Order: sequence, then C-alpha cells, then structure tokens
Amino acid sequence: MPLMETSSSTLTRSEQWARVALLTALFAAVGLTCLRSSPGSDPDIWWQMRAGQWVVHHHAFPHTDFFSRIAPARPWRAYSWLFDLLMLGLYRSFGLLGLMFYVVAFVLAITAAIYRMAAHRLSDFTAAILLTAAGVFSMDRVFQPRSWLPSILFFVVQLDLLDRARRSREWRKLLWLLPLYALWANLHIQFIDGLVVLAATACEPLLRRFWPWPQAEGIPASRLFAVFGGCALAAMVNPYGWQIYHVAYKLATEPGVINRIQELLALPFRSWEDYMILALAISSAAALARRRMPDLWMSLLLAMGLVISFRSQRDLWFLASVAVLILSSSLPARSAVVRLPRWKQWQTASAVLTAVIAVMALGGWLMQVSNAGLRKKMAKDLPLRAVEFVRQNGYAGPLFNTYGWGGFLIWHLRMPVSIDGRAAFYGIQRIDRSSNTWSGQPGWQDDANLKSARLVIAPVKNALTQLLRLDQEWKLVYEDKLAAVFVRR
Repeated sequence: MPLMETSSSTLTRSEQWARVALLTALFAAVGLTCLRSSPGSDPDIWWQMRAGQWVVHHHAFPHTDFFSRIAPARPWRAYSWLFDLLMLGLYRSFGLLGLMFYVVAFVLAITAAIYRMAAHRLSDFTAAILLTAAGVFSMDRVFQPRSWLPSILFFVVQLDLLDRARRSREWRKLLWLLPLYALWANLHIQFIDGLVVLAATACEPLLRRFWPWPQAEGIPASRLFAVFGGCALAAMVNPYGWQIYHVAYKLATEPGVINRIQELLALPFRSWEDYMILALAISSAAALARRRMPDLWMSLLLAMGLVISFRSQRDLWFLASVAVLILSSSLPARSAVVRLPRWKQWQTASAVLTAVIAVMALGGWLMQVSNAGLRKKMAKDLPLRAVEFVRQNGYAGPLFNTYGWGGFLIWHLRMPVSIDGRAAFYGIQRIDRSSNTWSGQPGWQDDANLKSARLVIAPVKNALTQLLRLDQEWKLVYEDKLAAVFVRR
C-alpha cells in the first residue's frame, strides 16, 4: 500500500520515521480497540460455525433448515458458507483467540484499504491519517466476528478501483472486480450493495443529460454495463447459483424485521461514533456543494449512503467509506502528489507492520487476552454455565429459548432451538410471538413452542422466568446470576 504519497527528496530521515510512527499509532489504536472485544459473546457466530461444521461433515450445502424446531423443515441456505468454514477453522485451531484474530486481521485490512484510498488522493499526510481515523472509528460498532467485515473491505476496494478507473478512463482496471465478486458472494450476502454501486456507476453516463452541471467524459456506459453484467454473473459462482439473488431479495424485503432487531435499527445517536458518522455525512455534502460543478457519481454515492446507513446502523460502513472517498477527493492539496518508489513503499509498510505486531503483542499481554479470559467474558453475556449443567445432567429437549441466545445454544447443546438470530428466516410473526411469550404477555401459556417444550433456558430477570417459577408444570433445576434452567415435571 502507498504509505507515503510525496517526493522522497522533500523528506528527511527523521520525517520519514515520524510518519512511520504516526501510521503505527493509527493501526495499533485500531487493533487494540478490537482486543477489548469479546468475540465469543456474539451469539450469531455460533450458529454460523455450526453451519460450517454441517458442510464439512456432509460434504454438501444445506437447502433446508436443520437448526430450529420448525416442522416441516423450511427452505434455508447457508449463503455465507465460506465465512462459516473460515470461522470454524480458526476456532478449531485457536479457540476464541481465533475469532479475535479474524476481527483484528480484517479491521486492520479495512483500515489499510481506507488509508490507501485517502492517501492516493491527498498529498497532505496528516489529513490522510485523520480522515482514515475518522472513517474507521465511526464504524467501530460493526467490528464484530461477522461476515460483513469482508463486505466492508471489498466495498472500499471497489470504491477505490472505480474512482481510479473513472479518473484514468481505463475500464480494464475494473476487470479485477470479477474475481472479487466470485469470492465476495460466497462470504457475505451484502455483495448486493457493491452491485448497486456498480449499477449506479453504469447509469451515470446516461443520467448526465439530466444533471445541470457538465461532467467530463468518462468510461462509456456500454463498458460499465458489461462489467456490471460480468460481476453479476461472477457472483453466481456459488453453491446456490442464481438463487443467491432470491436469498438477498428475501432478506431485504422481510416485513417488519428491520423494526425489531437492534442492529437493523437506525442510529440511536447515543455515542460519539454516531455523531462522527453524522459529521462525515455533513462534511461530504458540503464538499460536494462547494464545487462549481458537483460530481454526479459521488452525489449518487452519497445519496445511497445516507439512505442505507441512516436506515440501519449495521450498514453505517457504507456511508463512512463513501465519505472518505468524497472528502479525500475534495480537500485541497498542498503540493503535487509524487509517489515514493515502490521499494521505499514496501520498506515503510514492513516497518509499520513490524511495529504494529509488536505493539499488539504487548497490548495483548498487558490486557491478558487469552482463551480463558475470553471464555470468562463470554460467560458474563451468554448462558455458558447453564449449558454445562444441562449437558452434565443429560436433560433433553424440545428446547424453548430466547431469540438472543438461540445461536449460542445451537452450537453448545446440539439440539434444535425454538428461535435464533436468523430474523428473516423466522419472520416477524414468530419473532413477535416469542417476544410476547418471554415478556409474559396474556396468552403466554398458549405458545405452541413452549407447550411442546420439556426444557427451558431462560434469562433470570425475564418476566416468563418469574411466571415459570410459580407454574406447577415446571421445575427449576438450576440458576445463576445470568440464566435459569427449567424442566417439565
């Protein structure tokens, strides 16, 4: 990556090492932030590893659900199968530390991609560092062991590639997107977001006639549509072929789910990161508005980013990435950009990488990051001890559980759950039914999943937990500060 984008003749050795120190500080700060997390506390990662385990065991890809108690089995596809296998491999090899390694590695790669995008357009090194930090830390809430991290990385790479191709008018650069989409579509369903941007890019030459400001001629629409079509076909190189688009459609159109799931809700504006993303949005809009001839393509990207990211906090990375591109293209340059020789870039990159690894190793030691420590953190958020009790005593299902714990129980109990984190799969009616039962709403006894259950693992402070304590049909056999276990008498 181009760690420095200025002439070597203008930099003394001390200035070069000062830049290495600043880059190390940026990447180390990002990496150390990830070390504070508890990757095992994310319940969804557990059902995804269980899906990967099924693929390995059966040497096939699932087409029907095998996690839940829904009968008959409903259609379901492991659309992130490659991610599932990756996480399973890391967990088998390194335990919870493997999950953390995944988060750290991808977040650092995202940081490098954002910095590369900013530094390529800015001669001001300090501005590139600050802009990268703003973009990366504004999306801090999504730094979890999820399949969307590859989507963020590939999205930034595509933005950078598209902008470079538009500036140089070399459409052949975009052919690199074909293998990228063949990989992306097997890792995460949000390759669809990248295709939406590609479609908007292809439509831009056709929309210029309606744009009040003249634009320089770029890549012909025919070439862009050809690349878009090629990427759409490349995405079908997956176990489900064209049906991957049907999966994406179902996920995007499931009514009501977006209003029930925390990560799908709009930004709450309760943390400084939320206001950072707002500042990036406002700054990007101002940067485009102050131009004599606002760029149509970037205006389209910003409009899409505002809709997608402010609609769902899980997707705020879309707007953050677009904002970095717009601002790095709009900020005034102090001098002409002259790239350092490639050998000097690699020398600098090696120095930064070595320093970051050293800082991360020291930070991990001081923070006592270990499998035992991560397991202890996980036990504070998920019913690990309750599960161990159930397994030791051989209690059998059918199981009734909460939405938030379903994914964790799929892995640790190896029995069908009543519900888990696959919101679009269950649909809003089942989610609401489960929520009403657990909150003790009138008619809770009539929940079919509860009536047929023989085992309940419940949060101790939940309303249903208090009701089951008084119900003669149920016996409390275990309780700790987090969870209670009931069996039917």
